[in-house]
Amino acid sequence: MGPERVVETGATLGYDDVSELVKRFGGLYVMLGVQDATLDAAGRPVPAPGGRGIVTNHHPRFYADDDTLVTGVRLHAHVAYDHLTGDLTAG
Repeated sequence: MGPERVVETGATLGYDDVSELVKRFGGLYVMLGVQDATLDAAGRPVPAPGGRGIVTNHHPRFYADDDTLVTGVRLHAHVAYDHLTGDLTAG
């Protein structure tokens, strides 16, 4: 992905119980930006000028930019490979 494409964001309440899974087995929660957005100074997503806006999951107007999904697949494949080869460990 490259360090220029990785942004550490502040804590949020989120909407999943991933914290319970991570506490028990270790892990990482990643949010992949798939909509027309930029990040403000605090690292929060804001609608990109001229874009389609930001629409939450489960909303009828939700969309995901297909080109960004390739990045998500690559990310998951690399994490799985690195874990299986011992280069990345849970915890």
